[in-house]
Amino acid sequence: HQVMDPIDLASVGVRAIAFIAVLEATGLAWFGTGCCQDDADRARLRTWSRVCAACAIVLVIAHRGMDAGRLAGAWEGIVDPRLQALVWCAAPGQSTLTCALGLLMLALGQPRIAAFGGAVVVASFSLTGHTISAEPPHLIQVALVGHVALIAFWFGGVTGLLRVEDLAGASAQFSRRAIRLVPWTAVLGLVLTWGLLPDLSAFRTTYGAMLIVKVVGFA
Repeated sequence: HQVMDPIDLASVGVRAIAFIAVLEATGLAWFGTGCCQDDADRARLRTWSRVCAACAIVLVIAHRGMDAGRLAGAWEGIVDPRLQALVWCAAPGQSTLTCALGLLMLALGQPRIAAFGGAVVVASFSLTGHTISAEPPHLIQVALVGHVALIAFWFGGVTGLLRVEDLAGASAQFSRRAIRLVPWTAVLGLVLTWGLLPDLSAFRTTYGAMLIVKVVGFA
């Protein structure tokens, strides 16, 4: 069996934590703006969103910077300026910089600016990965952005409800929106599956098995 290098394992771990922080920062900002009527609750959620956004900026930049080490196959590659330039000038690097810009708006901006920053964050996911080479690319990119946005909204709403005092009012507002929006996560997920998987035999691979687990978990 092939064993992952320590730097690859570390990169996967940092990416997973960064993804959670990104979703939390974005979702809490949207939830506070759209579902909370109580001013104290909004202020509390803004604080949490800012903290998550600040952490996410560090994590997404660290994760992308580790790609230089992965290219070199050693930790020393992280401090190689030529490899770092190669990483940040490529599409993944541009995607990370766009994401970091949106997170900065989340961390420093007023509620409406923060909400727009969340849109910038989710849009950054369409700038790299398999979606840019899929057919038709624009449809798959739009589906991915919508998919991530809905997950962020749901994730931020569920965790946000744990931090509000006006639980009845916030949950009513959130549920009214979620019941119409969240099911579209599955629809957009199916569009992504159709665009990214070559054929049905892909479901017999490890990636296909993980995809099935995600679908069952969502259901």
